[in-house]
Amino acid sequence: MNNFWHIVWSGWQVLVVVLIIISIIVLLIQRRDPVKTIAWIAIFLLIPFAGLVLFFFFGRSYRRKKLFFRKELSDFRQIEKHISWQNKHLIHNIFQNDEDLVSKAGVVKLLFNNSKAQLTMHNEVQILINGEETFPAIFDAIENAKHHIHLEYYIFEEGVLGNKLKELLIKKAVEGIEIRMIYDDVGSWGLSKEYLNQLKEVGIEVCAFLPVRFPRLAQRLNFRNHRKIVIVDGEIGFIGGLNIADRYLFGKADFGIWRDTHLKIIGNAVNSLQLVFLTDWHFATEKLVTDDLYFPDIKIKNRCMVQVVTS
Repeated sequence: MNNFWHIVWSGWQVLVVVLIIISIIVLLIQRRDPVKTIAWIAIFLLIPFAGLVLFFFFGRSYRRKKLFFRKELSDFRQIEKHISWQNKHLIHNIFQNDEDLVSKAGVVKLLFNNSKAQLTMHNEVQILINGEETFPAIFDAIENAKHHIHLEYYIFEEGVLGNKLKELLIKKAVEGIEIRMIYDDVGSWGLSKEYLNQLKEVGIEVCAFLPVRFPRLAQRLNFRNHRKIVIVDGEIGFIGGLNIADRYLFGKADFGIWRDTHLKIIGNAVNSLQLVFLTDWHFATEKLVTDDLYFPDIKIKNRCMVQVVTS
């Protein structure tokens, strides 16, 4: 019996040594900060088993470059066909004919070259300064949707606001409106399966952005989607700082009234918001949506320039 446990203990020690060697090789291959690499090696030597556990949860590199390589690739393919006009016309010619843009040309070009952020010329923009202005405007746009509704939020929270939105979305889905919804799996941690299933049962497409499942929690916790976007029929868009949670409308006992800003946009810039949503949708679901119906030609006489920059 003693020999058996001796063999088990010896095998366990060999396994730990092998895993430590592999971990050190990984550290060296990834070319991390030398100070951090030395620190991890010291931890392995001083507390081998505990060091491996710590490294598994907190040490493995989950760099943004790695995590979003597929997303960047899909973003590029999705965006490429929508920027040719800007590349040929806007960047080379428009600044010569528009005095208002001359002083801003450097910033506009930088954002275009860095993020493919198109400058749109004809928009109507309404500033919504709190939840009391924002949510009625969003609900009204959703109520009058004729073709599709796209929603993307960091926080979807059940409550008065979340349940009202759910009932409205179910109503529109029953009417035959296409609805797609992206929620962040960390920001919307408390969203129940029952809530999501009620949406799915009527044909609403629902997707979690980068689902977090143990033991990958430590790897993906920081790579979250903080967008707050609503697009209705490709014609009306909302973007800003308010999530779907009661505190954004009613405030909170320990914080008081919640103050944040949202924008309602009608015009060409909505195509840019649509592009942001659909590239995120492609990344999260691997479903590519490119039909021109989602990018209508919106005629707005008002000359308000908007550039939607993603991060």
